[in-house]
Amino acid sequence: KPEATLTFTKLWTYGPTSPGQVSEIPAFDHRTNTIWVAGIVGVDVIDADTGAFVAHIDVTPHGAVNSVAIHNGLAALAVEAESQSTACPSCDRRNPGKVLFYDTLSREQSGDEVVVDSLPDMLTFTHDGSKLLVANEGTPNRMADAAYQAVDPAGSVSIIDLATRTVKRALFQGVPTSGTFPRLPAATGMDFEPEYIAINHEDTLAFVTLQEANGVAVLDLASSQ
Repeated sequence: KPEATLTFTKLWTYGPTSPGQVSEIPAFDHRTNTIWVAGIVGVDVIDADTGAFVAHIDVTPHGAVNSVAIHNGLAALAVEAESQSTACPSCDRRNPGKVLFYDTLSREQSGDEVVVDSLPDMLTFTHDGSKLLVANEGTPNRMADAAYQAVDPAGSVSIIDLATRTVKRALFQGVPTSGTFPRLPAATGMDFEPEYIAINHEDTLAFVTLQEANGVAVLDLASSQ
């Protein structure tokens, strides 16, 4: 039987136009047929059919956006605290971050922001849309290209109830482990820095990659542990 040949057709390429904007994480909104692209200073909204620029959502008053996820017309943005700079010497990305919510149709902020732990990185909705899980990386350095420094925030996962916008925190101190972590102080949860989350179809378990520990945490969504 002959092997099938795959072919690809390039439809379009989009390059950010806003100063400081990059392309990091995309999310598709079927409600408006747009792609939302998170990239440090904000989110670019582009037409999924043509790649045409639709709008830019500026998040610089809040910090730097790391990720975006969309469910049923609600966009969630993971925003880390502003990093130290000449303009803001007291800023520190080890401070608590936040999640901002936007209506994808109006592109206006939807409800109050939710404060989470240090350096929210990736975030994802449960399949039923009732919860939003946020991987808080807790990287100890202020900027990606700066030397590591104390204090090292413990990594965590924030579980946001979307009906009430209340938050539960899942930490890693004292949880049972398998395998060995020879270079990590596993008892404190340091360097268990959540990077990405996958949720099973039943919305009962979340699997959280711990990049620096070369491991995976399993989170029970019923108990938030």
